[in-house]
Amino acid sequence: MLGGRGADLLRGGNGDDRMLGGTGADRLEGNQGNDFMEGGADDDVLIGRLNADVLRGQGGNDRLRGNLGDDRLEGGAGDDLLDGGRGEDVLVGGSGDDQIFGRLNNDRLNGGAGNDLLDGQANSDEVRGGAGRDRLLGKGGADLLVGGTQADVLNGGQGFDRLFGGAGNDRIIGGRRADRITTGRGSDVVEYRAIGDGGDRIFDFSTDVDQINFSRIFAGNGYGSNRPYSRLCPLRADRTRHDDFDRHEWRSTRRL
Repeated sequence: MLGGRGADLLRGGNGDDRMLGGTGADRLEGNQGNDFMEGGADDDVLIGRLNADVLRGQGGNDRLRGNLGDDRLEGGAGDDLLDGGRGEDVLVGGSGDDQIFGRLNNDRLNGGAGNDLLDGQANSDEVRGGAGRDRLLGKGGADLLVGGTQADVLNGGQGFDRLFGGAGNDRIIGGRRADRITTGRGSDVVEYRAIGDGGDRIFDFSTDVDQINFSRIFAGNGYGSNRPYSRLCPLRADRTRHDDFDRHEWRSTRRL
């Protein structure tokens, strides 16, 4: 099926359909087969349905949704929104500032060029920022997060995650559970936000350029609690010691 110059609506049938929107702001909807949809130069909406579909936005600020099935979504040029749905999907943003959501199952996300938001959401996802200043979120599951060439923010979330900062001055939050963090090149900050975060292994950490930041935990002046916590104490320039307490109080905070 081939759309014309205007804003077209193309709907697939029971078989494996091929839909090309052409020019204009088009809406392409798959159905029961393994469908191929390509939007064109304008702001298009592409929606997969039941099976393994391929959706390509091309130019314009497009919206792509995979729904059921193991789909492949490619935003192309423009600031696109990609939503994988329930299958094990591959989502590629392309150029532009994209928003990419894996949703359910084990998805693979790649931002490409531009300043992107990549959110794996449920299950164990592979999230790669690519070029640009990206924000990578793992959330549930044991995720793999890989930053790109510029200053990225990586947040593993709830699972036993692996996080790689890459090049650039990155901010890395392992989240809950024991994560494996590799800072990479640049001046990076590894951030802990709550008591109970930690048990992490940090690699490629340089005390000359990188930091570990606990300020979100130890915020404020003068605080007491009967919750247990661990205190880090410097031994040498490249080592620390931790002490455990059942009762803790402090009057000032400091970023390491």
